[in-house]
Amino acid sequence: MAKKLTNVKTKMGQLIRVENLKRKWNLAAREYLVIHVENEAGKSEYPIMLTRAEYLKLAVVYLNVPIKAGRLYPLQLGKAYRYMLKVIDEDNAECTVLLSDKMLSAFRKRASNNPEDVPKKSTLTNLLD
Repeated sequence: MAKKLTNVKTKMGQLIRVENLKRKWNLAAREYLVIHVENEAGKSEYPIMLTRAEYLKLAVVYLNVPIKAGRLYPLQLGKAYRYMLKVIDEDNAECTVLLSDKMLSAFRKRASNNPEDVPKKSTLTNLLD
């Protein structure tokens, strides 16, 4: 079971700090950030897991467009294809970040490789999201 380091509700787009329960080597991160996301159609839902350093490197977008927290919105910037994602941080502040396909697949793979570190959503929260 995931050990949350912050007292926040597990819901779509919520940034959740969790302890890395099964560190395989000394240089592995002691904690991860987990965000539950869904595809642009709102059908497929899955967690992504990244380190604090990776999160701080993400590009922040300031757009006056209402988007749902946790939903991945495709965005094309020239030839580059990115996803916009609204994240709610530990202080309940909202920000929109950009993710590339490569980043998204790496973060998704990390979450699937560490299922013990991913906090589960309650049945009620899952129905309401």
